[in-house]
Amino acid sequence: MPLLPGAYLGAMAGRWAGPEQRPRYFDLGADWSIVGLKWAYWTQGQAYGHGRYIESAGASCPCTRYWAAITLAVVRSHDGQRYFATMEITAKHRRALRLIMNTTVGWWQEQADPTVG
Repeated sequence: MPLLPGAYLGAMAGRWAGPEQRPRYFDLGADWSIVGLKWAYWTQGQAYGHGRYIESAGASCPCTRYWAAITLAVVRSHDGQRYFATMEITAKHRRALRLIMNTTVGWWQEQADPTVG
């Protein structure tokens, strides 16, 4: 059986940092991360877990923090490494965030349209 796909860690970790299986965090930008991740499952086609979503509008602004679920899907390949290319972040009373691993820059970016390709 092939190795399970990994997930790249995000912009602040560096271009194409990882991939890791069941990472404990994603640094999605300077003021945007998901930490304390715990994974319910991690399979060949999808991963699901939850953690603490943290976002700030800048250094002097208050942070938004809440528990969120994260789903990784759509397996692609980069330099021979299989990875999850889409991420959906959901939370009660919050708008779902859909991200795609941007292959031009090598980190996660928000996407208005959840389809890939």
